[in-house]
Amino acid sequence: MSNIKSLGDINFINSEQSYETLETIKTFPEEVTKIVDVADNDNTIVFLSSEGKLYQSTKKNYHIKLKAIENLPPMKSIASGYYHFLAISNEEKPKVYGWGDNEYKQLGFEFNNDRVQKPTLIEPLKDQNIEQICCGGHCSFFLNKTTNVLFGCGYTKNGMLGKPEITGDTADLQKLHENVATVFGGHSDHTLMMKTDGKLYGFGFNHSGEVGLGHKDHALTPTQIKLEFPVEDISKIRLAYRLTSILTNDGKLYVTGTTQMTGFGSDLTKFQQYPQFKNNNTIIQDVNCGYDLFAILTQDNEIWVQGKFNDSNSKEDDEEEDEEEELYIHKFILAARSGLFLNMFQNIEENLHKVKDYSGKSLETIELLISFLYTDELPITADTDQEFIKEEFEDIVEYYQLNPTIPMMDIFEKYSKI
Repeated sequence: MSNIKSLGDINFINSEQSYETLETIKTFPEEVTKIVDVADNDNTIVFLSSEGKLYQSTKKNYHIKLKAIENLPPMKSIASGYYHFLAISNEEKPKVYGWGDNEYKQLGFEFNNDRVQKPTLIEPLKDQNIEQICCGGHCSFFLNKTTNVLFGCGYTKNGMLGKPEITGDTADLQKLHENVATVFGGHSDHTLMMKTDGKLYGFGFNHSGEVGLGHKDHALTPTQIKLEFPVEDISKIRLAYRLTSILTNDGKLYVTGTTQMTGFGSDLTKFQQYPQFKNNNTIIQDVNCGYDLFAILTQDNEIWVQGKFNDSNSKEDDEEEDEEEELYIHKFILAARSGLFLNMFQNIEENLHKVKDYSGKSLETIELLISFLYTDELPITADTDQEFIKEEFEDIVEYYQLNPTIPMMDIFEKYSKI
């Protein structure tokens, strides 16, 4: 690995992609001399060339095929939320464009359906001299650096726009905050901003302490974040789902939020120096984070990754955890009802099979799945979180390739000898 300068703005979206080999993109047209910015969401990547042109690719089986986005002025920056994109033009009077998901009005304009297929001008902003764009998960922010006014729109739940007086779950494009110098967002439901008074503020979803306020209550309004180092020392701020990281000018990394990616034994609610590098002289050059992965680039060109697939636990710990959550089911039942398991069991002789949570769903959901496979019924009680289980169960039916109901006698006759 050589000559790595930055992790850029490429976000890891899910752990499944993290297992794939990084792919060198060789399909850029000859006129592209340099890629200066990258934004991506769940299934699409957008590249910005040094010439100001946008190239879009749909991610399919992790192979990338690019297509230029035509009929646009030169662009200077791009941003992405969970399912939408923003771009700002490189003109004397910058224009802002949006496309992708618009279910929560995060694109700043009304549209006759929930998805905008191509970059579309956000008309209300054309006279606002917008110089910075930023996305939250389902919301968007636009900063006029002349007046230091921050505009925004989209999903409002849990303070995601930092303006609790807005009623309803979605908000039209409007002025949100004043005296804003710069704003920081990402694939996240919280936002940070530096105000003209030189202080750092945060607002939004804070279930894991990701805003860094010393507690886990959602920040409904912009609240000042207290740091153990001067704000002037901040080099970069990166946000992701349930995580915020700050890189300082001297190469130190501070994090707050979920234990899954901070490297601490429990969630952090205040920024602390990343433990892996706290007691040595490692200088961090860049950081980036996505839904469940956190990537760190050192000055020595080493990339460290923390996240969902991290195997920092010992083998003994893994075995102990497996023993606590072991579930057994007759394999002919699984084979009859699930195409995924049928393919797995061709060479297995045992009549019982230990079921692991291959889908990443809760143990309760897996138990309901097993009951359903045997009985075609879901033993849901008054204490069951029915909305949560319904959402998980719908996903799991698709994941395990569950077949339509097969009479039990047919199951025994057809699959008991597998």
